[in-house]
Amino acid sequence: MINENRQTINDSYKQNCPILVDINHSTCEKGYLFGAHYHSNVEFLYGLKGSLFIKCKNEEYHLKEGDLILINPDIVHYTIGEDEENQYICMRMLPMEIYNASKNIVNKNHFLPFIITSDDYPIFFKSEYLLGSYVPQVLKDMLYEYENQNTGYEMSLISGVYKLLVWILRYWEENAYVNKISMENADFEIYHKIRGFIGKNFYKDISVNDVAKYCNMSYSSFYKRFKEIMGYTFTDYITNVRISEAEKLLATTSIPINDISQKVGFSTPSYFVSQFKKSKNVTPKHYRKEFLNE
Repeated sequence: MINENRQTINDSYKQNCPILVDINHSTCEKGYLFGAHYHSNVEFLYGLKGSLFIKCKNEEYHLKEGDLILINPDIVHYTIGEDEENQYICMRMLPMEIYNASKNIVNKNHFLPFIITSDDYPIFFKSEYLLGSYVPQVLKDMLYEYENQNTGYEMSLISGVYKLLVWILRYWEENAYVNKISMENADFEIYHKIRGFIGKNFYKDISVNDVAKYCNMSYSSFYKRFKEIMGYTFTDYITNVRISEAEKLLATTSIPINDISQKVGFSTPSYFVSQFKKSKNVTPKHYRKEFLNE
């Protein structure tokens, strides 16, 4: 029997934790459902005991003792306890803010895979890959520091975040996952402006010219650079943003699908359904059914 607990994570810890890192030791019983939700941060789950079923990006995972999963910002997911007793460490952090605090000494391209969601990198790391590495101890040390908050704990937590990110980056590199996400500083500034503007205005009838003006660029220059920087045409990018926002509403609310279509900026419900199916290989109705376990 599933004990259901649906909620959207708020980021209250963002105000409470001075360094934007949150870590805790969590437990749940068999059948406990942490319903569909998403975060504005990167989340790491590390299995300590039992097994946790995780549905994420149309993939299914079973997090067992010693396994680690990385969940990027704004990705809808849910978890269900599979054994009688399930324990795991949950660590969340905001990579952009941590990068900004150290951008004079850290290569921003090392942070981009944790800021920009990409299917080019694996997000699930089985225990055999972590065995003998420093990752398990780093997470346990971070948990101790966060719970006790002794002098300098903030520095220790930041150090732990860097160690974890370095291990993941090197794992990807050693297993031939080439870093396809890189930008010059100027491009990164433009990327940040574009992402911010479209993130706030995706539901409106915005044009390339609107975003070009916001970025203080001419239409022709901006149009040429947009695909180089964002990796998509303007139309494809804003469609992807709208679909991502629709995913959140489908999985975490009971708002009618036609209303969601309008809320996220699609011209008609039929166009929304066709674009959603093209992107996710399921209709909005079936997507909602999967995540709400209806």
